[in-house]
Amino acid sequence: MNVWVVSAQTNADTTQRPLAKHGITVSIGVWNKVRINYEKVFYRQQKAFPISFTTTISQHYAIFRGTTFSAGCRFYGGKDVPDGFYFHPRFHIGYFYPNVITFESEQIGTPFWTFGFGGQLGYQYVSEGYPRFVFDTALGLKYLPLPTHAVKPYSSIRNDEGCDTPGICSLNNPSFYWYALGAGSIWEGRIAIGLMF
Repeated sequence: MNVWVVSAQTNADTTQRPLAKHGITVSIGVWNKVRINYEKVFYRQQKAFPISFTTTISQHYAIFRGTTFSAGCRFYGGKDVPDGFYFHPRFHIGYFYPNVITFESEQIGTPFWTFGFGGQLGYQYVSEGYPRFVFDTALGLKYLPLPTHAVKPYSSIRNDEGCDTPGICSLNNPSFYWYALGAGSIWEGRIAIGLMF
């Protein structure tokens, strides 16, 4: 009798679906970026740890063009990791260059590095099956400063109809654009889709 019980358990284990250890999602920002996120989920004896590791590459366009690399951990609050609510602290490093570096031989922008940190609260849905469909959404705060030497305001390039050079208008107040709509936006949201395998 005991032998049959062991045999039944073994058969059940061999038919278990593969564990989803890797996740890749993609999101497109409304204003200024395309983001690819990778998540690594760790398991022990078929059970996922409530902490996962993430890396993100974001490509920014518009006035401040450049790339940011982010690394962090997700702390899940439920039992169905990586499905459910999570807290996501991260560190950021980025390299940027203004869209308009010079105008009429005058330098108004300089390529620059910047470093920062932030955190998000989010929810991730992972479907059944294999590979699994992922829907991920989050909202949080971020601090990614704009160096004072990066761009100087340039308010004199205007004509009667407004700004006559692409990119110059936003450079009239570079700090506002950077923190409101650019890569340094204090509010950081995400709606992403992808797969886990």
